[in-house]
Amino acid sequence: MHIPFRIISLVPSLTETLCDLGLHTNIIGCTNFCISPKFISKTAKIIGGTKNPDIDLLLSLDPTHVIVNDEENTTNDIQTLYEHARENSFTVIKTFPKTVFDSTKIIEEFGKIFLSEKKAKQWIQAIENEFNKLQEIEKLNLHYIYFIWRNPWMVAGDQSYIAYLLSLIGLNNQIKTSQLLSERYPKLNESMSIDFLKETDLFLFSSEPYPFKVRHISEFFQTHNLGMERFLLVNGQNLSWYGTRTLKALQYLARLKKQILDLKQGGK
Repeated sequence: MHIPFRIISLVPSLTETLCDLGLHTNIIGCTNFCISPKFISKTAKIIGGTKNPDIDLLLSLDPTHVIVNDEENTTNDIQTLYEHARENSFTVIKTFPKTVFDSTKIIEEFGKIFLSEKKAKQWIQAIENEFNKLQEIEKLNLHYIYFIWRNPWMVAGDQSYIAYLLSLIGLNNQIKTSQLLSERYPKLNESMSIDFLKETDLFLFSSEPYPFKVRHISEFFQTHNLGMERFLLVNGQNLSWYGTRTLKALQYLARLKKQILDLKQGGK
């Protein structure tokens, strides 16, 4: 029997996850940042960005479920959706994964809610297998700074999901923050000592949300009088998306470790 779920996802990685669970026809709305799979922007109504969704348009679509995330969406929008949920008879599913296991719990939850448990179990098993493989590799024990934005320079702190993933291959985040949402992705302190930067083994520049190019990276190193032998461009989707993307993330981490070792070898 077909159950007419009408899902709106305000979280790009979870839009992808729903599609991977075979629920693409049930997604009636998503954000303009929901770019995977590519066809979803043609089959679902675009209702704005993750930080500025059109709530009135969202409500007009008569959803049964709205998926949000504490980092991706604003506290005000999430609260507004909760306030409308009872009156408009939809369920808000709030997420905030911090580990691989949190990510698989989301997949499990979606499988149960949206009657796609078989596919959910397959994805979870594949992720767990890849996670176990990663546990067996030798760890790097290197210190890094992970850039997510330019003008101003912004970085991912040690309480982020990104930092958790990178720790699985032995990378230690130089940027220490509290667990407060407002502090997890701070501006780089321009007054930090040159010694602090020189003690950083790796400077990782993400492909998103800011699409870093070599010229941007060169700008940073020139400004801080540093050589450019310690940087890598990294896949931001694999390192910040969750849900079913966690499988690709774990596979990517194994490849990233090899890239880092090659970089260190070349820098000798």
